Amino acid sequence: MCQELTLHNWLMVNNRKEDRQLDRMRNWLAQLVCAVDYIHDQGLVHRDLKPQNKFFSADGMNSLKIGDLGLAANYSAAETEEGIREGAIVSSSRRTSNVGT
Repeated sequence: MCQELTLHNWLMVNNRKEDRQLDRMRNWLAQLVCAVDYIHDQGLVHRDLKPQNKFFSADGMNSLKIGDLGLAANYSAAETEEGIREGAIVSSSRRTSNVGT
């Protein structure tokens, strides 16, 4: 369960450098990296990572969750395209629109 408060909302309220709590933000970043790693392990690419899609859990502001998987796509390292070797990193401009990564 998540709050309605997103990372975007928090950043808008705490937009001055002195208002931001670096230790808390480092913790959130570590959580997001782990979450993206998990999503990738499930064979998905989010494709719309932005502060508006990061939600604070209902237990307070200690943990962030990634939401809005509406643009997520399946991927497989075994899939190949002409001229691209298996498992290669591909330019985002060739694989996605300007939606995000």
